[in-house]
Amino acid sequence: MSVSKENKPIVLTIILLAAAFVVFFAIDVGFIVALVLGVRTKKPSVVWFSIITNSIFFVLLSALMFLLAIANGISEP
Repeated sequence: MSVSKENKPIVLTIILLAAAFVVFFAIDVGFIVALVLGVRTKKPSVVWFSIITNSIFFVLLSALMFLLAIANGISEP
């Protein structure tokens, strides 16, 4: 499959965006796993810390993924 010289930037953008979504999605799953493991502990301080921090990081990273999708939609012709 040969990509013409004019289309290479578009193909590279799509590949990089897909890679970013895969990496960020994997990190989001990691935050959910950490949240579940933290909630299953017996110490209340660990439970609250896990709920607060993992929720904040999950929301922030999801918002970043949404902004990446918006930026790609704006930049594409």
